[in-house]
Amino acid sequence: MKNAHKFLKVDYTIHLIFAGLAVLLAALLPFTQSASGIFLLLLWPILGFWQVISALILSIGFSDKTRQKYLLAVVGYFVILFCGSYFLEKLVWLWLLCSFLFAAWYAYQTYKDASYTPKSFWDLEF
Repeated sequence: MKNAHKFLKVDYTIHLIFAGLAVLLAALLPFTQSASGIFLLLLWPILGFWQVISALILSIGFSDKTRQKYLLAVVGYFVILFCGSYFLEKLVWLWLLCSFLFAAWYAYQTYKDASYTPKSFWDLEF
């Protein structure tokens, strides 16, 4: 379990780096004539790739049920994305919002799991 906790801390650190880069690129957007917007859009699939790799490691290596559910949701998302590519042009903002919500939920779950400290007997209130 110690290895899982260490990996979660590394995973959360990587999420913080991605979030910092996204905020920096979004802040530079007015000054770079949309060049930082392109990098921001390139950052998105890299973050998604990292989250899937992380979920695979945690679900297979440490039998994390939450990450297994996340992987199933991602597989469903991609199946719907590829099957519904005809409608994608009209729903592009919905797809981006869904992927952003997946990423935000996963980052929150990682933070919650990485910062969890088990309670001892002395912490219990009677």
